[in-house]
Amino acid sequence: MSAFDVAIGLNEDGMNSLSQQVYQRIYPNVFRGTTSAGGNTVSYDIKTPPKFNLLTTSEAQDALKQYLAQHTGNLTPDEQQFVNDMSQQVPTFILDFGEIDATLDSGGGNTTDIPFTATAYCHALVNNSTLTLTPFHIDAKATSGGGAANLLLNIMIHQLMSVSQQLVQSITIPPITISGVALEPPIVGIEGNQIVVVTNVQGKGSPAFPSGQSWPNDPFFSLLSQDLLQAAAAANPQAPMTGGDSSVKGAGPFKFGAEYGYNFTMVNPRVAINGTGLDIAFDLSGSISAGVYIFGHIGLCYGGSATPTPTAHCSLSVQGNSLEIVANSISTFTIFVTPCGDVPSQVLSWMTEFIVAGIVASLTPAVSAFLHDIHISSLQIPAYTLPIDGQNLTMNPVNLSVIGVPGYIGLVGGLQLS
Repeated sequence: MSAFDVAIGLNEDGMNSLSQQVYQRIYPNVFRGTTSAGGNTVSYDIKTPPKFNLLTTSEAQDALKQYLAQHTGNLTPDEQQFVNDMSQQVPTFILDFGEIDATLDSGGGNTTDIPFTATAYCHALVNNSTLTLTPFHIDAKATSGGGAANLLLNIMIHQLMSVSQQLVQSITIPPITISGVALEPPIVGIEGNQIVVVTNVQGKGSPAFPSGQSWPNDPFFSLLSQDLLQAAAAANPQAPMTGGDSSVKGAGPFKFGAEYGYNFTMVNPRVAINGTGLDIAFDLSGSISAGVYIFGHIGLCYGGSATPTPTAHCSLSVQGNSLEIVANSISTFTIFVTPCGDVPSQVLSWMTEFIVAGIVASLTPAVSAFLHDIHISSLQIPAYTLPIDGQNLTMNPVNLSVIGVPGYIGLVGGLQLS
């Protein structure tokens, strides 16, 4: 059984690529400016794009513990232990600003250049099925400047918190959407250099974060389980296949000939992952209405089946913003039409042949056409738009390709801001 049904993740390189793209789009806005407090003014210039660091989780978790200790009031030892334990479950990471040029203006022409470094400690949570990345603490250090440096840093911490919030909120994973499939509330985790949101098909419960899972090392990736693809196939509506014919001649009590009608549907789709493709097998289900006229009506009972199981061999391809399941070829099968019991002796052989051959001749191409025409939308590939400094920036996965991962179908690619 799969540890989860669907995962969407970003790696550190992908997040830093987006950070650089955001920086290039809006700099000098947001990243350069002035801020004031207590009659002092600081001019600052963040000269390089801030960098995400997903590998320093222990350092960030220690910062989270300290932050919670400062903001949870007077706790008993047991309550403090609970807070510490819970903080270990919260994914944390670092946003590194590197060196920032800054000048403190205390008025009267008294200015001091004080370059400094800063780090934003952030956590990742899921609220209402949406991943939220939030900075909770800024650590800033100056190598010189004494009291003036302390004053400057105290002023800049609030500004850097604002910059951090705008940046991390523009780089996230939007809600996971699978056409026709309801999902459990997702959970988020950080492992190695990747941040990943995972969830299950509704009814299975939210998964535990799969520690030790081997994730694709691409800027953007998604993994889909066989159960998820099965649910997507089952949610795809199936149109009935109907047909019929008649050789009956005459009128009133003097009719002679055979007639039939049928209504079949392909049901119970069963999905099997096959490398980077899928095999989807169906059962044939339905009914046949048949009869003959030999100076009166005689009803006949027939059943239909397909052997071997009709199967579509499918590939997955990206079309627009959706991952589509499309049939490439189908298996060989034979339609069998057999009587439910004994056929009355007065029924002529050509009449039964008319019924059986007619159903086989028309139902076989209908089943083949159904399999060839399979086109199922599965994952809705996420795009995320957020206004920053008056601009609407949209994160889009690009150059996507399908890969095989044990137990899953994988989708990998890059990230681009538009």
